[in-house]
Amino acid sequence: MSLTILTILCICVTSFCGIFLGNLKFKGISIGMGGVLFAGLIAGHFLHFGGKALNADVLAFLREFGLILFIYSMGLSVGPGIFASLKKNGLTLNLIALAVVALGTLTAVVIYKFSGISLSETLGLYSGAVTSTPALGAAQQILGELGVKAEEIAKSGLAYALAYPFTILSSIMVFIALKFVCRVNIGDEVASYEYRKAQDNPQMEAFNVVVNNPNFNGIEIGHFLKMVHYVMAVSRMKRGDEYLVPHEHTKLQVGDVLLLFGPKSYFETVSMLFQVDPKRDLMAESANKIQSQTLRVTKPSRVGKPLRKIMGHARRHWVISRVIRNGISLSPLPDLKLAYGDSVVVVGKAIDVLPLVRYLGNSTEALNTTRFIPFFIGMMLGILIGLIPFRLPGIETPLTLGASGGPLVTALLLSY
Repeated sequence: MSLTILTILCICVTSFCGIFLGNLKFKGISIGMGGVLFAGLIAGHFLHFGGKALNADVLAFLREFGLILFIYSMGLSVGPGIFASLKKNGLTLNLIALAVVALGTLTAVVIYKFSGISLSETLGLYSGAVTSTPALGAAQQILGELGVKAEEIAKSGLAYALAYPFTILSSIMVFIALKFVCRVNIGDEVASYEYRKAQDNPQMEAFNVVVNNPNFNGIEIGHFLKMVHYVMAVSRMKRGDEYLVPHEHTKLQVGDVLLLFGPKSYFETVSMLFQVDPKRDLMAESANKIQSQTLRVTKPSRVGKPLRKIMGHARRHWVISRVIRNGISLSPLPDLKLAYGDSVVVVGKAIDVLPLVRYLGNSTEALNTTRFIPFFIGMMLGILIGLIPFRLPGIETPLTLGASGGPLVTALLLSY
């Protein structure tokens, strides 16, 4: 067996053991992906004392490529919502995180100045203390650009490996201590968080109403939707014994029964306009004649298109009642832009909805298939951007975003 194959085999076995170790729970607590680091430390210890040496070039490649894949994939996953999160609690949380980083940086500077520990070891300790593998990768790359010898740079990895396990263990102990000191009930906190999240992202709910207000007799549905700023949708209508899929120019008549979808916060507004009929279920009544389909947005050319363009002609025979994104039901606002993978709930006869199916794609195969060409093009751009040098005042050597910063920034922007 060649040394290269042996190295890859050891990496696979160690990764399996680490993931298995990270999934083990003791009283509901697990170390997660930190288990991979522990497994690596144990494997490295026995390999060293067993007189075995792995292929250094293979390890270096896997370390760099794995870091780039991790950073780029993480950027792709959080990019679509990163700017929206900054408008709410995300800004506060990021400022707190920035304060933690600044405090850690100040502590690292004090340790470097007064403890006699080398810069490489200090950077490794700092990266391990904040459990940030990307920080270690960036630090090692900067040290290399500053001309630090490879033997000295290797000390940063050792310091990181020493600090990381103690950071995980101490963090777990601090969390447990805070739980008892602050008398926190995890179940209550989770319920409170879910409630606040629901308030920020109100779920769409169904309202069955009867048009009993003579002021709305002859009013077009489009005019009513404009009155409520399009946060609601009229998905079905019953007039006499006939079930209809109304369009914006459908005129209301006293006695019409409507199925509205909208945020629960609008319940009071609806009850002032129409008679709410909680005992009626228009969706179940019309199920044999009018179907509800969930279509997935899988055509890349439709991504970013506002619903105004998706809906097309106002006299269509189908209605978009809501758009589901990441489990959250969104109102079908005309300016709402579709994202890849969105679930569009459409009400109408199957034959009438067929053109919309073709338009959006609705391909499960496409949704479950990774598009490798744009993936690697983006990663390539990230690596190239990471190589662009820039200068900071007081530092002679030009700096770069490196193999960590470049792919991360690129992934955030591209996915957004």
